[in-house]
Amino acid sequence: MKIENPKMYAKGFVRVEEKEGWTHFDRFFEAQLPAYRNNMMFAACSGMSAGIRLVFLTDADTVEFTVKSHPAPFSFRALFGSFDMVKQNDKMPKFQPEINANSLGTDEMYGVQFDCLVNDRLIASSKVKKGKVSFALGNEDHSLQRVEIVFPYMRSVDIRELQLLGCGRCDSVKDREKVLFLGDSITQSADCVHAGKAWPQLLARQWDADYVNQGVCGYIFCPESLEGLDELREEVTRVICSYGTNDWQFASAAKKEFRTKQMRNYFRRLQALFDRQNIYVITPMRRLDEKVSRTFYPMEEWRRMIAEEAGKYENVTVIDGSSLMPEDPSFFYDGYIHPNDAGAAYIIDCLLTCGW
Repeated sequence: MKIENPKMYAKGFVRVEEKEGWTHFDRFFEAQLPAYRNNMMFAACSGMSAGIRLVFLTDADTVEFTVKSHPAPFSFRALFGSFDMVKQNDKMPKFQPEINANSLGTDEMYGVQFDCLVNDRLIASSKVKKGKVSFALGNEDHSLQRVEIVFPYMRSVDIRELQLLGCGRCDSVKDREKVLFLGDSITQSADCVHAGKAWPQLLARQWDADYVNQGVCGYIFCPESLEGLDELREEVTRVICSYGTNDWQFASAAKKEFRTKQMRNYFRRLQALFDRQNIYVITPMRRLDEKVSRTFYPMEEWRRMIAEEAGKYENVTVIDGSSLMPEDPSFFYDGYIHPNDAGAAYIIDCLLTCGW
């Protein structure tokens, strides 16, 4: 069975671009993009396919499609913006991860492969960047199964020629609700190897929810990034917001007042946009280098300031991010900031104990 309209089965997007038979799913509205174009990392990561999925109820035995990947966009304006951000950083001694860092993880490249899940179980992955992707579903008796193809979160991909082989039935999946995730690299899901094991994916699965992942590596509290999100007001039931770790990392004493003002303005605008939804604000997750000397606020104080500001709003629940990761470098891919697959599972175990 050839799927003529992949939009019928796609989730996690807010816009679709179609050109010469290729389909690209975007997770940001056009009005949001100017907030990301002045920094090379933001521009590249906002175009990546984090949280995009194809989901079917089908009796097929194979799913296949053709894929191509886009190179990261480049502009001198974005390059200079990246340099300017790094230049603001405190001069700190380099943090050295402990010797057992990532012992529960892997050195395998993260975020570059498609994951195929059958009935919520990961059965296969594919690192194909250009050409045909094919997943055998092991469905010899052609029973009806929930099949989910999770796109790589560190690549920008287009697809075409989507087919279900050995298929007599293919239904779309109706979700109970829709969740919006806002955040930085940890929300985008760096550095999980498997997109199908990323913590936003796992949390949404607990709720039988569709979700839009607007995590962007390196991102900070920026009120302008909320421009255009009013289009989701009637669809979204919950908003999960997790910023602050990069504001802490890429700032010094000279930026204290500006970063604090940005954080407060962000929450003011976020609450005005989603005043009828439950908003959950996760303060910066534990990072093992947070005890290094800074001229910016100490991390404990910065967390407290974020919690105090977010907690002013009745529909906001604050979750202590320092409680969501252990003081064990083996749960971090890089040994101190980004969760590996085991770290993402740890986050979910902790989040599920929170009052949702």
